Amino acid sequence: MGKKLIIILYIALFPSAVVAKEADLLNVIPNMKDGQEEDMDGRLSKKSKKILNQIYREQKRRNKENSKKVRYNIDHMSNPTVNLDGYDTISGEGRFDIKIKKPGRKLEKKYSLYNKAYNSMLDAQYEVAIFYYETILKKNYKDEYALVGLALAYHHLGDIMLAKKFYSKAIDYYPNNLVAINNFLILIGKESPKESLDELLKVDKVFSNNHVLKAQISYLYAKQEKFEDSIKYIDEALAVSKNNAIYLYNKAVVLDYQGENIEARKIYKYLLNLKSVETVGISTDQIKSRLDNMGT
Repeated sequence: MGKKLIIILYIALFPSAVVAKEADLLNVIPNMKDGQEEDMDGRLSKKSKKILNQIYREQKRRNKENSKKVRYNIDHMSNPTVNLDGYDTISGEGRFDIKIKKPGRKLEKKYSLYNKAYNSMLDAQYEVAIFYYETILKKNYKDEYALVGLALAYHHLGDIMLAKKFYSKAIDYYPNNLVAINNFLILIGKESPKESLDELLKVDKVFSNNHVLKAQISYLYAKQEKFEDSIKYIDEALAVSKNNAIYLYNKAVVLDYQGENIEARKIYKYLLNLKSVETVGISTDQIKSRLDNMGT
């Protein structure tokens, strides 16, 4: 006798923009330019250390799980025979019935709020976005996208304490959300450049392909004038995120500090030809000014 499987699809215009993307990362590493200096003698708060340890433990756990999966796949490939004795099997013709449903009014309202919040972020209307995200959180205080979105909005507004608060909440509930993790790591670097470096190096051991983390480590080394280490980590970041304009700019500035004018000049000139430069927070005037200071 044939088996019948009913699949119900809910049609929902779930905005892809709501999903946290790499484009939502803020100040991946600050530009190496004159500006507000961090307090080099600042201390990390207990809450910050707790979240860093949580990130470290979660990534270490995931690495262990992935290692087990790799070993299982290798073992399975070497012995692919599967014994089906004792398993129930389906005989006869199978048939799929697909029913399509529209989302309920509550779900439609939620998606509408997501879209309004995201569009407000795009228009730099961060206070408006905060209103929409907070409205979502009143119904579900653990909503992943609202928590991260709220943190991003406060981050854009320069309210570091509230940004950190909501990044921390997002990481508490969703320890694998990379946007929350990466932006939190950036804030940690500003909170305590010296103390956070050791913590970030520890996280880097289990988070080997996180280019944002590597770029932040590079920046912190540069702040301590450890330029060789800074170049090492920015190169590792660029190996993962190729042609990242901010990373390239910062590498050029570090080379400039080291007196490696020829290499720095090459990167500056390359960046002047990139159309994306102005959109990532580096103006062509900045680059031309640095070239002028080098005597070109």
